[in-house]
Amino acid sequence: MESKEFYSLVFIGLAFTIVFFLLLGNKGITGFMIKEESTKLILNIEDESGKEIDFAFTILKNDIQTTAKYCYSDGLCEYTLYRNYPSILTITKEGYYDYIKEINQDSSIEQLDIVLIKSDYSDITLSVIDDSYKPLTGAEVYAKTSDGVYKLITNSEGRAYLKAEIGTLVQYSLSLPGYTPHKGYFNIEKPIETNRLMLTHSK
Repeated sequence: MESKEFYSLVFIGLAFTIVFFLLLGNKGITGFMIKEESTKLILNIEDESGKEIDFAFTILKNDIQTTAKYCYSDGLCEYTLYRNYPSILTITKEGYYDYIKEINQDSSIEQLDIVLIKSDYSDITLSVIDDSYKPLTGAEVYAKTSDGVYKLITNSEGRAYLKAEIGTLVQYSLSLPGYTPHKGYFNIEKPIETNRLMLTHSK
């Protein structure tokens, strides 16, 4: 009787062990059986002139975890790398092209020097209002940029969005039933711009 109970307990323990490792999967088993070696990665983020960039948003993703943080020019921006898990580093900053790089652990401590390239395009918000400064929903906007002509419709906040090359001219026309059509233009000077455009009530 005792022998049967003993074998029953062994069988139950073996079953739990099998289920445990099945839930872990191959990568989980590796991590469970082998202590992963890790190192520190320090990010040094600069622009093309060598000036450190402030408030860049960074994400490091691998099969173990995904970590995101803002990196500041006056502080240390540090991540952890694992030897058996290559990581994907993504850095975004307004006015610059996104930076994406696959990183592997190569040494006990690494410093990665990153240069962000300024974007040639601006993210433009067109804010359409009436003569009492209320946002207009459903206004039709035709915008002509160096890349072509775009038809936009303002959302519930009276806004429409557009990309255009910095240093170029955007010509636009606005229309909405009950309002006098309006035409105009503006120059693109910054990576992010908001332009307020007004429609007046028809008489």
